[in-house]
Amino acid sequence: MGTASARGGLSGQSARNRRRFAKRAIPGGILLVLFICSLRVPAQNLTCMVVNHHPETVHADALVLDASAVYSALGVASGTPLSATLSGLGSIPILPETRNGTDVLLVFLSVDPNERAEIDLTPAGSWLSPSSVYDAQWNGSSGSISNGMLRARFDSGGIDLFFDGPLASAAESERTVIKSLYFLGWLDDKDSGSVYDPVALGLAKVDTRTAAISSANATIETEGPTLRLERTFTGLGANVQCAETLTLRPGLPLLRYHLLFTNTGGAPAWIAWANGVLVGQFGQAQTTLKTPYWLDNVFDLS
Repeated sequence: MGTASARGGLSGQSARNRRRFAKRAIPGGILLVLFICSLRVPAQNLTCMVVNHHPETVHADALVLDASAVYSALGVASGTPLSATLSGLGSIPILPETRNGTDVLLVFLSVDPNERAEIDLTPAGSWLSPSSVYDAQWNGSSGSISNGMLRARFDSGGIDLFFDGPLASAAESERTVIKSLYFLGWLDDKDSGSVYDPVALGLAKVDTRTAAISSANATIETEGPTLRLERTFTGLGANVQCAETLTLRPGLPLLRYHLLFTNTGGAPAWIAWANGVLVGQFGQAQTTLKTPYWLDNVFDLS
């Protein structure tokens, strides 16, 4: 995914009130969104203007605001619960977060092409529950996690990654970043390195789509919603276990995918390099591809 810069400023009735308010990258390609915040009457009301200067939809994003600047502008104590409303749509999620030792506020939203919208921030009785934004679920054979911006979904076909904010309304196919991601390798009982024809060498295919799931769970953790899968193989791979961990960081368009193989047998084993390691398809949300369809060829991260 490409990124573009965003600028923001806090403006009041005098130059003394001017200060940098928010600056972040926007997921989804060449989108440019301008955030402008202004203090209005009544005093405990902060209005942020969100402008999308491109004819592409920001399906899901999190506006990152400096918490100390917001509380100073509102004239309320640091840590005071806040609520957010978007013009024409009503309430939208806002959550406190600590990032690199700094307290920030995450405002979750979507922005239509060439849209100019206003977000009002006001003190509230309590914070919104994180479980209303973050999600982690497992039903025995499939599951998914969401950080309010992205959703990673696992099933027998692999892992799908798509924008899935609380205001995302477009068809899922239009919001998909990666489709059917899986690991494909070959198990070798000797260190053959890169091989041309693994079948002829009698190597065992290691395909996470067909591996048996021995355990799985989905939880919301400090690092973000997390999905863990443990798998086992058969044949030459009977002594090899595979552990996959998917984590979505709060307020970031970032999926962390960790894959660990453990050899429980007495003999050494290797993963041979042959015809791919991570395989999948790019989705329509990859605007830089200039195509409304899936790529004919899968990507290969070998």
